[in-house]
Amino acid sequence: MDEKIAFVADMHLEPMEAGRSLSQGINDLPPRRAAQLEQALQQIYDLQPVAVLLGGDNANRVLTRPDHLRFIDDFLTRFPQPRYAIPGNHDVGSTVGWPRHDREEMARCCATFREHFGPDRWVLEAAGFRVIAINSQITASGLPDDAGQRSWLRAQLAEPSSL
Repeated sequence: MDEKIAFVADMHLEPMEAGRSLSQGINDLPPRRAAQLEQALQQIYDLQPVAVLLGGDNANRVLTRPDHLRFIDDFLTRFPQPRYAIPGNHDVGSTVGWPRHDREEMARCCATFREHFGPDRWVLEAAGFRVIAINSQITASGLPDDAGQRSWLRAQLAEPSSL
């Protein structure tokens, strides 16, 4: 079996014109990240994976700005299908105990994430692996989704793999 899964994380996508205000340092400007991601995207196409996993911090700022969301949508649709995304704190906001945690904003951002990128918890069986992904940002967040996700995860862990 020569199946492969590609995994990309911490892309921190944002429009090219975002400038330094959202960057984490002088070497982390949007054009440089975009150039690195173009190379990664080409490598993924060369690899011809059975699936692409996008592992959080797809965005550089929580999903509240329509211009950023359009840019991220446009870039992520360039990845081969099937692709599965999971959010990070830059996508949906910081969890309880972090500065500026806003439960209502996080709930809105999680809903936006699901609307644009699909479920924020999923199971993939491919290439000899069973991948169980959860939105770790809602763990202990106080959001109603937290209890539902814990229940879902327990059920997934109890279910035997079909591999």
